[in-house]
Amino acid sequence: MTIVKKLPPAPATDYEIAAALHRAKMVAKYVPHPNEFEPIDGVLHVTLNAKPIKPGTEAEVFGPSRIVIPEYQEALKKLIQKSK
Repeated sequence: MTIVKKLPPAPATDYEIAAALHRAKMVAKYVPHPNEFEPIDGVLHVTLNAKPIKPGTEAEVFGPSRIVIPEYQEALKKLIQKSK
């Protein structure tokens, strides 16, 4: 019979273990923002029974990370002018 030797783990395995430990630490420290939408089973559920957002207040509602599409800039300007 031969003796089974313990082989050192491969570098890729070391990386996978370190990445899994890092993800576990990040999840343990995570504190959700009070206004953050949380997915349920991978799907965002949003209720649309409130008043529409006024033009120009998107940054106030969504923060600086809102999406701005250049093609809609003219329509947005017209909406802002109508609301004044």
